[in-house]
Amino acid sequence: MNMYKILVAIDFFDAFDKVIKEAELLARALSARLTLLHVTEPEPGPVFTAYEPDPMLGGIEADPRAIRDAVAQRYHQEHSRLQEISQTLRYHGLDCKALLVSGQGAGEILAEAAKHSADMILLGSHGKGMAAKLLLGSTSEGVLRKSPIPVHIVPTREA
Repeated sequence: MNMYKILVAIDFFDAFDKVIKEAELLARALSARLTLLHVTEPEPGPVFTAYEPDPMLGGIEADPRAIRDAVAQRYHQEHSRLQEISQTLRYHGLDCKALLVSGQGAGEILAEAAKHSADMILLGSHGKGMAAKLLLGSTSEGVLRKSPIPVHIVPTREA
């Protein structure tokens, strides 16, 4: 018998701990395996690393090495944080692994869910204001509309 698999998309915004708590509850209730996924923004392309002075920086040229170093540092921090969460969940008796991928939100979440044969996608929605009433947020809405498997959305906005 195959174990139920839940892909948990984490974005590290304010209340992502609500998503982790929900994932833990569902994993225990369903005896499920968790795959924690964080989709990080891809490294800036050539547009951002051009050697033309940037008016936003007061005419200072953007240093491509400094940009690469900053992106690498961000990846390292996000990966460490994700591994720490996964390790904590494993310590508490859950079957859990962590993935950090570079790409664009909904598309990457759906691709990883398919790649790992997930039975459910769990993610948070932290929409704000009037737009939140109309849309869940671009990522959560994109996943919800295109997912062939159940999607569990955790509201993370503070009341």
